Amino acid sequence: MAGRLEKITQNRITAGWLCQQKTAATADPWDWNAQDEMALEEAIASWVSASEESGDIVRTFVYPGPPRLDSIFPEVGLEAFSYYMVDCPDILHRQIEHRFVKLEQAIAHADLPEEVVIVSESCDIAFKTGLLFPPEFLRQAFVPGYRRVCDAVHRAGRKVQFHSDGNLWEILDDLVEAG
Repeated sequence: MAGRLEKITQNRITAGWLCQQKTAATADPWDWNAQDEMALEEAIASWVSASEESGDIVRTFVYPGPPRLDSIFPEVGLEAFSYYMVDCPDILHRQIEHRFVKLEQAIAHADLPEEVVIVSESCDIAFKTGLLFPPEFLRQAFVPGYRRVCDAVHRAGRKVQFHSDGNLWEILDDLVEAG
């Protein structure tokens, strides 16, 4: 394990990212804060403005939040991310969980216009020929949080639209079951 991580962490960006994640993994739980509230208010105002300008009958709403899974792996590179999935999956799970916790908080705090009928969550987890990550990793790290977000959106009386590029067949049933 140490040999592979040493090879990866020779890149200063990768080393910095891993250090930040280790710090985040030991940090206090994530509480809703003024910055989160401001980002949510800005997202709602932007949605209202865009809806008025476009005249669309239905527009999806996207909650603001921490980086998605598909924003984490480009930061360190797919090779390094692949090693992290094996060598320190708890760090990746924690980062993915952070996004879902923040999304749940945003849903609970949002005073969405009644015209918002669809909430969109997107994460590119696949490419043309299959998944970017092992199905079991996604089932453990992604699907449970996605299920909680879907449940929260449904409790708020809205529908969920999930978007991902690529071939999701291996976990499509899991995503549908999640909501």
